[in-house]
Amino acid sequence: MVVSTGGVDSLSSLSKFLSGKDDNIKSLKFVLDEDDKIWNQFKLRALPTTCLIDKNGKIAFWHESYYNGQDNYQAFMSKKIQDLLH
Repeated sequence: MVVSTGGVDSLSSLSKFLSGKDDNIKSLKFVLDEDDKIWNQFKLRALPTTCLIDKNGKIAFWHESYYNGQDNYQAFMSKKIQDLLH
């Protein structure tokens, strides 16, 4: 799931972002947090924030800001997700 925060143009911004993306991106679930409920509930401090939640509802991984070494990002996150699924 991807949570997007923003103002009144969030839906149009999200639509622009998704246009031209491949089906893997488009298959994700997107939630617009226009009233900042999710932002406040998770006490977010930075954008982007990456959070993985395990099957028990506990936060298993948390990272604020962008990643250094983007080349390894997909492999890194795939491993984290696979570890949570097993």
